[in-house]
Amino acid sequence: LKLLQSTIIFTDHPPLVLLPSKMEEYVQHGTSSQLPTLVVISLFLGMGKGGVPGLATIATAATVVTAPTHIPNGLGYAVALMVPILTMIDIYAAYLHRHALDWNTIWILLPLSVVGMILGQYVAERYLTDKGARLFIGLLLLFILALRTWKQMVSYLFPSWAIENHFSGDCEKDKESDDEGKDEDGEHETV
Repeated sequence: LKLLQSTIIFTDHPPLVLLPSKMEEYVQHGTSSQLPTLVVISLFLGMGKGGVPGLATIATAATVVTAPTHIPNGLGYAVALMVPILTMIDIYAAYLHRHALDWNTIWILLPLSVVGMILGQYVAERYLTDKGARLFIGLLLLFILALRTWKQMVSYLFPSWAIENHFSGDCEKDKESDDEGKDEDGEHETV
């Protein structure tokens, strides 16, 4: 809420004048020099939420990288600008995947998400600077990348173990369907 507040001045004529806020400065900066980048970020967010793996993570990293550093709390304004977009994308993604939703699990996790938001806001307001938040997000994204790479390497080097221990995204059913298209030499048949 603090990010979107503008100073209000009451005068005789016009009755309400809004002085430019830092958010307006951020939006002017974004529309003047970074509009193509913001469009690509929004497209990647949509594609990521639509089901293309990894694009939402790339969009998050791009949001952090492109947030202006010359505006105090520029990262906060970038996040505030993306939240309405993400909300609409998430609602549509939930609609797209509505048949796979497990509402019992959602009702368990939703209150914990609210607690996490409150805790995150508390930590961000008291302990994180703009630079600290950028560093934290960068480290978090590097950790996710390292974890995904490690899981891919283990799944590639030890596929049977990964499937048996549910380490990879594959299951026995997927392995059997892959094996159906192979000839006796283990090569995929060509049509």
